[in-house]
Amino acid sequence: MACGPCTRRYLSRLLLPTSTSSLPWPASLSAAATATAGAPSTFHASHRGLHQCQCLAFMSSTSNCNTHKTKPIQKKKAISESSSTNKGKWMKNPPRPASSGRVAYIKADEKSLAQKPRSHKKNALLCSGCGVEIVLHDDNNSHLQASKQAMASGIHAVSESRSKRLEKKARYADVLDSHKTNLQLCQRCQHLQQNDVWNAYDALKDVDASVFSNQLSHIVNRRRFGLCVVVVDATDAEFSAVRKLRNIIGGTPCILVINKIDLLPRANRRDVAFLGRQIQKIKHSPKMIDTYAISSSRGWGMVSLAEGILKHIAGRDVFVIGSANVGKSTLVKNLSSLIARTLRLKGQTEFRQRRDALNNLNVTSSHLPGTTLQAIRIPCFPSSHHALWDTPGIIQKGSLVYSLFPCHLMEPLARPSRMGVPSLGDGTRVRAGAGESILIEAGWVGSDSNIDKDESLCDRKDDASFTLARMDVTEDGGVPIDALTFVPLSLKIRVVPTANAPIEASVPEEYIDQVERRVGMNGIFDRANLSKPLVIYKGDGLGVSQDGHVTFDVQRHAHHNEWINQDIVFASLGFIMLCHRRSFTVRPWVVQDSRYLKRPSLYPSNLENPIHTVDNVLVDDYDATMSEDDARFKDIQERLRTAYDKGRKLADERGNQKNAEENYSDYDFEEDWWSHSQ
Repeated sequence: MACGPCTRRYLSRLLLPTSTSSLPWPASLSAAATATAGAPSTFHASHRGLHQCQCLAFMSSTSNCNTHKTKPIQKKKAISESSSTNKGKWMKNPPRPASSGRVAYIKADEKSLAQKPRSHKKNALLCSGCGVEIVLHDDNNSHLQASKQAMASGIHAVSESRSKRLEKKARYADVLDSHKTNLQLCQRCQHLQQNDVWNAYDALKDVDASVFSNQLSHIVNRRRFGLCVVVVDATDAEFSAVRKLRNIIGGTPCILVINKIDLLPRANRRDVAFLGRQIQKIKHSPKMIDTYAISSSRGWGMVSLAEGILKHIAGRDVFVIGSANVGKSTLVKNLSSLIARTLRLKGQTEFRQRRDALNNLNVTSSHLPGTTLQAIRIPCFPSSHHALWDTPGIIQKGSLVYSLFPCHLMEPLARPSRMGVPSLGDGTRVRAGAGESILIEAGWVGSDSNIDKDESLCDRKDDASFTLARMDVTEDGGVPIDALTFVPLSLKIRVVPTANAPIEASVPEEYIDQVERRVGMNGIFDRANLSKPLVIYKGDGLGVSQDGHVTFDVQRHAHHNEWINQDIVFASLGFIMLCHRRSFTVRPWVVQDSRYLKRPSLYPSNLENPIHTVDNVLVDDYDATMSEDDARFKDIQERLRTAYDKGRKLADERGNQKNAEENYSDYDFEEDWWSHSQ
């Protein structure tokens, strides 16, 4: 009896059409295989010279073919069953169901209670600002709280009575549907667009962190071609980058965008390249095609970014992805407006409709984390077949802004504020010796704080009592260490003896009472989880000892000028640059489940008030109010149209190359060999 591969080849030639020769072994041909045992052996003998198979007709039904590495035919069913059970173990990017990434905003007030529940005959009512499905009333949902509003995620956000076709339309919002009745602003987006973050509902407390990653994986991987624009926060670059991003988006090419560079003291070519290398060091981080430094709120670098996207677009959908609160929605609004104004949109009937929709884009952008909850499709490119996608931010479990503490309590830290140059006058440049600790405290929390006033919380100078991180100096070589703290304006720095340093991060009860009076039922705080201990984080590759000490040695870490300049970066808080001429040891403390890392210094120790210019910040200004008759706008228009033409030529070349490869792969080598062997 011949081996299985040779028997299948022979019977497929005799009993099956040529086009179906690659089909698996049919069970109905088992009897034919036994009846024609001699014929497969003859074919097997002629086939032996190509495969060097020596089993021939004396192969028993219980042995294996060493050349083909296959087991007997009667055991193939068991093999397929075992391989199917282990399928999810070896797949790098297993498919995720669309229902795992769904989010719905449920609102049940007196008006909505009088209406009927959502019907299966109507399209889903989607929010044009955040993309979430608006459910005015749902009797079968148990997520409603005393505030008569809640967020349902996953399978709870899917309507069982609605048809699959209508349910598929509820997975994302399309701005071209704004002229229809199934797009409107939810109550949460109405407050956020009016800069009223206190009356906006905290959506992240009801939504699990895996929902947004599942939604992103489904949106990106279900399309054959795509380009990901990975956005990170320049003030928190390493910790705002999405961990294990390659496992979420698969093999989609990526462009790195470092946003909010206007908040840094300096952002030249060296600084941008340094941050890009730090992000590439993250485990499972995809290799970036290019890196851009921008400020989406001021328009810095937007033209260069749009030019780079149009060069690499090649008929792809562009997905703007990143962690929560990195400025994705602001970037999407300005980028889509820039592209729509400079490029010619195709389609005579759709031209006016698309132009009006893009000029009146109603996407919500706010500094409150978790603004976008479902993907929003924005067809701003000349062809409406591919579009720009605004995706929800990935939740970082170690973020102090929204994960470890409620976002309403940490609202001043989420508000963008520029990092100034450390100086002795404002207390951001300090000296600490052995036995002393440097504390990073919440400057908006104090005994005299009153958030009921309309003034900004970032301008408060009250004595802080809410410690978010600390660093103990255990050895200094006999000389105090110079510490330059690059932190937002809402934080304060204080040096205290290590014996008096706090061991937990506890939100004061007075401040919680004030926030609850302001927020009301939109944010219900669990006071038992508002006090977390300060712990020693021992991450991989930090070189931390068992007791949490980090040692900097002169021979290993000193520069050519014999000075040690190293940064201790705290998640969501900024970084402290340590300067010393002798070996020293420190011990950082962070809030439980938060992180820190050490790196070479980003800035020199003599950094002094750099001026943001076009050459210094690597940006080209773009103003949305710029007239189309302006010479600068015409120059931008010419640059982007040239870049789009290059992208189209590149797409045509790739398409021709792909067609040539497909024609080459369609050549049947086996059929050619069969004809020559006869």
